[in-house]
Amino acid sequence: METGVADFDKGRAALVTTTKYENPFGVYVTGIDRTEEPDSAVLKSRKKTFSYIGAVMTLPTGVQAIASARYGTPDQSLGYIKKLYQSFSYALPGSMYEVSPDFGMITQAWNIYGVAVPIINYFFGIQPRAYEQTISFHPIFPLHGMMFPSSE
Repeated sequence: METGVADFDKGRAALVTTTKYENPFGVYVTGIDRTEEPDSAVLKSRKKTFSYIGAVMTLPTGVQAIASARYGTPDQSLGYIKKLYQSFSYALPGSMYEVSPDFGMITQAWNIYGVAVPIINYFFGIQPRAYEQTISFHPIFPLHGMMFPSSE
């Protein structure tokens, strides 16, 4: 859905289904690795050794942010961006953590992709077409604003 291959109605329906595969930090790495345990139990068990079971990552979360914006649900897209924000500066000031909230590498190229593409291409609606030497603007802002909690 991130690339727009699904028709609009099927894409929107799939976005509803995907909400079953997330926790407060983002989207699970794979749906089959989703755990039915409460997030607190998973996080406690993961403190000693890493396991992808119950893990969420910035990549699928960012992809969902893009897909949500592409299929006309900017508030849902903003929700995914806010989930990405929860790991901001967790391990490295100014960066999101790869596997939230407590494992993985500290800097990944897809982190900014999952934030910049929805904001620039969809919220502000900037659609460059270099091959046509044109640029269009079709903004679709979230209704609930883009305020993030203070870091103070």
